[in-house]
Amino acid sequence: MTALVLGGMAVALPAEAQPEQATGTRPVAVSLDVAACTGADPGEVRRLFELELGTSIAPREGNAAGAAVSIDCDGDGIVLRVRDEVTDKQLERRIEIDPARRGRERLLALAATELLIASWVELETEGQRTREPTKPADRELRQQVRTITRPRVRREERWRATASLLGVVSREDHGVAPGAGARLTLDHASGFGGSIDLAGTTDTDTTSSLGDIDIDGVTASAAVHARWSWRQLVARAGVGMRGGAAVLTGQPASGTDARGGQVTGFVGGPFARLSLGAELASGLAFDVSVEPGYHVFPVRGLVDGDRAATLEGAWLRAQVAAGWSW
Repeated sequence: MTALVLGGMAVALPAEAQPEQATGTRPVAVSLDVAACTGADPGEVRRLFELELGTSIAPREGNAAGAAVSIDCDGDGIVLRVRDEVTDKQLERRIEIDPARRGRERLLALAATELLIASWVELETEGQRTREPTKPADRELRQQVRTITRPRVRREERWRATASLLGVVSREDHGVAPGAGARLTLDHASGFGGSIDLAGTTDTDTTSSLGDIDIDGVTASAAVHARWSWRQLVARAGVGMRGGAAVLTGQPASGTDARGGQVTGFVGGPFARLSLGAELASGLAFDVSVEPGYHVFPVRGLVDGDRAATLEGAWLRAQVAAGWSW
């Protein structure tokens, strides 16, 4: 049906792109046969077919499991057949393409890809019980197939969550404060989402001869973002608010008459955030983010009546995240 072809165009990649070996070092075992009666260039159909799958293909070796895709003529139409040994399926679909229509090779490649993915997507169906292959090569092929289909299945999900642990380095007015925390990110299929995090940082200001000032802070943030993805790479850009408590504790140096004190206050303000990361087929997710912000609510410490160890003005925070997506 022409609807299949037109629907497949929504996931088409630019024809100038090069196939990426996203599923490992070995090509996936798929044979593709294009009959001469279709009027299409078999080599060009194969090239575009590989682009749509996101990996190169190779004929099956020996008795290894794989899939055979054929494009043949059926009267005035074209019939596509898939014999899939990965899921033990045989699919067939008939389409009609106007003989005068340009881009025949691309339409055939799109239709063949969608029919093959329709068979493979069974492996991602919740609760599906398919027989597990016994040969190592066949198990490797099944993992390759899951790597190809999983991003396509996730595109249909409305919401996706990622829980991550954070490593934090924050450049404040007083210096650099390391820390750690956790973050929960929600992404919608529309390309927008939001996140919340909770992180603590600690630092010691040693610039005063009267003693040191320990600077401890715990802040939480809420942000909204736009999300872009390409294969396994993910980029986000957003804005939000961060706020929390800071505690400045004076530690007098030995041999001085200085007395220590403690200041507690609310800190925080608006920020922007840019991040770049990867979401792997296994569910693991990684990203690095940069967060510039400005303290609307500052906290200031005094040493001998002079301002010191302040949390005010601009901050620049870097975060490294590792977590799990579902």
